[in-house]
Amino acid sequence: MSMGRILLLAVCVAFLSGCAAKGRCHKVREYQKAEPGKEITVPEGLAPLEQTDKIVVPEGERNQSSVPRKEKCPEFPPEYFRQQ
Repeated sequence: MSMGRILLLAVCVAFLSGCAAKGRCHKVREYQKAEPGKEITVPEGLAPLEQTDKIVVPEGERNQSSVPRKEKCPEFPPEYFRQQ
């Protein structure tokens, strides 16, 4: 195979892989099905966790659905922090 054909094939594969990445919002992702877990209990004899080590997930409605196929995927993620 000539170098030109190999280069053309590589460019085509790159473009096709970019197109395949689009539309990922049309599937429900694994993290959308996550449920809150139990608080970690430290066994006796080990140092307790610091309060600053905890990550508090804010309460609220979780999006457990995908974007309908008729709609476009969002270009940017939604704002996480509340505007004050």
